[in-house]
Amino acid sequence: MKMFTLILAACLGLATTLPVDNVSDNTGVAGVATRNSFFEQLFLEILEDLRETMVTGSEDIPVLDPLQIEHLHLDLDDLGLENAHITLDNVEARKLSTFVVDNLSITATSIILQRYAIELDLYIPVIEVDSEGYDLFVNVMGGNIFGTGDAKLRIIEPRIVASLEAGLSISGGISINIRSARVFFTLGAFRPEINGMFGNPMVDDFVNSFLGHLIEDLVNSFQDEISDFLSGLVMEVGNDIIGGILPGLIAHDEELTRKVQLLQASEPHGLTLGSD
Repeated sequence: MKMFTLILAACLGLATTLPVDNVSDNTGVAGVATRNSFFEQLFLEILEDLRETMVTGSEDIPVLDPLQIEHLHLDLDDLGLENAHITLDNVEARKLSTFVVDNLSITATSIILQRYAIELDLYIPVIEVDSEGYDLFVNVMGGNIFGTGDAKLRIIEPRIVASLEAGLSISGGISINIRSARVFFTLGAFRPEINGMFGNPMVDDFVNSFLGHLIEDLVNSFQDEISDFLSGLVMEVGNDIIGGILPGLIAHDEELTRKVQLLQASEPHGLTLGSD
């Protein structure tokens, strides 16, 4: 889940798929929330560049689809599963670049400080994960679930719904600073194909069905804990990720560079639009 969130964190503040109507600039009226369609379109173009770069890679960003991980270990203690863990070796995750943004709005909350409220609803239709080797141990209701072998996972419609407050700076380029985040995660379905459960191939089908329902139930049951973890993760690494990829994406796209230059040219004389 952490790796999935790291990918999505790169999209927070960069994403939209819905066209919006132009709105009048009522920035001088107190209490008026203004939808910023220009920034939404700009971030749409950045997002599409990011989608392509995830597949092809660049000087600044490695190939992320497929994402290849030599070793991944997850402790599940934070979800209330004592001494539970899953370890995956030689992992390949595919279709991360097929993310879809169902909804996004960018609303100005402070023009002077360049603060924006961002509402984002993003999901991936399906993530395909293959692992050449796994090691699993989970204690549920007094019984142990364990196994070693190879595994295929199909993660159906993992969805992130985020409410963010972000600062925007256009001095010396464009940058985004996430100041607060509340992130929720839901899962459409979890379809494992795991071999070697309990060291007995005769029970693989039953255990796969059980695990599929278990993971879905755990996601639903621990919504608050998962939300706290993801919100903290976005605050911890989101700005670093965005700051690491945004300049390179803009620099390699002439149209994006031109639009950022237009933003800088329209900056009020003598006023630095900051992200404090």
